[in-house]
Amino acid sequence: QIWAQKVHPLDRKMFLESYQEIIDGRSIHQHVEYRAMNHKQEWVWLRTRGTVMFDEEGQPDLFAGIISNIDQKDKFDPLTGLYNKYELEAMVKTHIEQSQESLALMILNLDNFKHINQLRDRVFGDEVLRYSAQKICTLLPKDVLVYKLDSDEFAVVFKNYSREQIVKCYNTLNKFFAKQQFIEDMHFYCSISAGCAFYPKDASLYINLYKYAEYALERSKNSGKNQLSFYFKNIVMDHLRRLNMLDALRSSIENNFHGFSLKFQPIVDASTLKIIGAEALVRWHCEEFGHVLPTEFIPLLEHSRMIIEVGKWIFKEAIKQAESFILYKSDFILSVNLSYVQTSPTPMTPFIREVIENSTLDPKNISVEFTESYIASDDIQEIFKSIRDLNINIAMDDFGTGYSSLSVLKECPANTVKIDKAFVQDITFSRFDKTLIRLIIELCHEANMKVCLEGVETKEEYAIIRDMKPDYIQGYLFGKPCDAGKLIELLKKMD
Repeated sequence: QIWAQKVHPLDRKMFLESYQEIIDGRSIHQHVEYRAMNHKQEWVWLRTRGTVMFDEEGQPDLFAGIISNIDQKDKFDPLTGLYNKYELEAMVKTHIEQSQESLALMILNLDNFKHINQLRDRVFGDEVLRYSAQKICTLLPKDVLVYKLDSDEFAVVFKNYSREQIVKCYNTLNKFFAKQQFIEDMHFYCSISAGCAFYPKDASLYINLYKYAEYALERSKNSGKNQLSFYFKNIVMDHLRRLNMLDALRSSIENNFHGFSLKFQPIVDASTLKIIGAEALVRWHCEEFGHVLPTEFIPLLEHSRMIIEVGKWIFKEAIKQAESFILYKSDFILSVNLSYVQTSPTPMTPFIREVIENSTLDPKNISVEFTESYIASDDIQEIFKSIRDLNINIAMDDFGTGYSSLSVLKECPANTVKIDKAFVQDITFSRFDKTLIRLIIELCHEANMKVCLEGVETKEEYAIIRDMKPDYIQGYLFGKPCDAGKLIELLKKMD
C-alpha cells in the first residue's frame, strides 16, 4: 500500500490487482509494468517480477522478487513498458548469430481491436493494450519473452519450446481472452489470433522468420480469427492468392462491379411454410479465380474497407429487386446484411435514406441484419436509432455465436433474432441445443421479438423445431439461394 502511493494513478489499480492475485492464491507469479514517481518527481517505467516461495509443508511462506527500472525510451514501448520491436529484432538476430538452438517467434493480435477505438475512444483503447500486455506476461511462463509491436500486436519468443508446448501456452491465453474483460466499470472483448514460425526449421534469417510468423497470423485472421496457425510452405501461396484476389476485387469494383451478383434465399413462415421474405446474399465471380466463396472474399473486402462501396451496390441492387418482389407479395421483407465497417465511423444511414426515397418501396419491406457481437457493443445506439427512424426493421444475425448472447436480449434493438445454424445442425441428437433454442424463442417472444431459425436442412430438424413455435425458418429444406427470377416464380406459386 505504501509503494502503491508512488504508482501513477492510471496504473495503480492494475498494480494492486497483480498483488491481489497473489494474495488470493490465483497466481504464484507476478509480472507487472507500471509508472512510478522517482525522487526527481518524474514518472519512470518500472517492472516488477515476483514469485511465491513455499515452505516444507507446501504452504505459502514468502513472496520475493525484483523491481527493475526499464525507463529507456529506445528499448521500451512507452505505453506498456514492454521491450519494443527493435529490441525483438536485436535479440533474435543475436540468437541466430550465436546459436543453432530452436527459437519460435509467435505474433499475437487482438481481434477487432479497432472496434474498441471506434466505439469507445483511443484513451480506453490504450488502457486495453496495457491491460492485455499485463495479462499476456502474467499468463505465459516466466522464461518466455514478450515484446510490444506496432498497433495492437505483440511478439512472444520461445527458446527450445516444442510445437505442443507453444500450443499449450496459446490455449492458456485463448481461454482467458475468450470472455469479457473489465477495466474499471467498462467491459470489452478481444479474442486473440496468433501466427508462429520456427528458427532454423522455417527460416534462417530474422526478416524471413518475422514475415512467416505474420503470414501465419494472417491465415488465423482469414480462417475466422481466435486461433493459432503455424507457418508452412503453402502459406506463401495463400498470401499471394489473397493479394491477387484483392487486386481482382478492386478491378471488379472499378469496372462497375462486374462479376458481383445477388442471390436470394427464401425465408418462410414456420407454421404455413409460405415465403414471407428473403435474405440478399452477394456472390462474386472473376476470370482468374472463378466462383469464389463469400467466406473468402468478404473478409478481404472488410479488411480493405472495399466493403463500403460493395455494400452500397448490394443495397441499391437489393432494393431494385425488392420492388419486383412486392408485386407478388405486398408485405414481402427483404433482409440485407450490413457489416461493422459499413457503419463506422461514418454511418450508412444517409445513403440508405436516399436509396429508399428514390424507390417505390415502403421501408417496412426492408430489414437490415447486424451480427450479434455488433449489436452487443456499446455506444452504437445512435446508429440503430437513425435506422429505426427510417421505419426499417433490424435483425440480429448469427445469434448464439457472440460473447453475451442472452444478456444482449435485454435491451436488444432488433425486431427479429436469427438463431445461428450451428445450434440447428445438432438438434436431432443434442438435448442441450433443443433446450437452448426453446429457451431463446420463449425469451424473444417475451420481449416482443420475432425468431428466425437458420440452417434447417432436413425434415427431421423441422419436425423438432415446429413444436418450438419459432416465427420464421431459413434453410435449404425450404429454399436454396436463387436468382431474382426463380424467387418470383416461387412467389407466383403461392397464389
